[in-house]
Amino acid sequence: MAEDKVKAPGIILMVVAGLNLMIQLAQIAYYGVIMVIGLSAQRSSASAGGGGGDEEIFLVLYIAVMIVFAILAIAWNGFIGYAGWQMQKLERYNLALAGSIMAVIPCFGCCLLNMPAGIFALVVINDRMVKEAFRS
Repeated sequence: MAEDKVKAPGIILMVVAGLNLMIQLAQIAYYGVIMVIGLSAQRSSASAGGGGGDEEIFLVLYIAVMIVFAILAIAWNGFIGYAGWQMQKLERYNLALAGSIMAVIPCFGCCLLNMPAGIFALVVINDRMVKEAFRS
């Protein structure tokens, strides 16, 4: 019975985490394109006598920070997906609980998807019968 209860929230956590991973990978590609286009535009304006050294440094730093945040989001959502997988198998209760809590925290992902999935997972994982199934 507990296996049936954890199946849906586990799958939902994995799907939501997978969607967020795809979004983050697309963002990294987008920032790479923006960096190439921005730097080429800055260099062409600099060669035309427009200067532009400070703007180039700012662009590179901005893109680097955004890529670091995207990498952190990939790790964050990867953990949530792994927690959903462990929840489905009724293994590692603390990890599944931590992943469910992380899904509720509004950072590194689409809150409209993560929060309901995390709340649903928390409700199910705190059920007495489910807790006992994790222990056995």
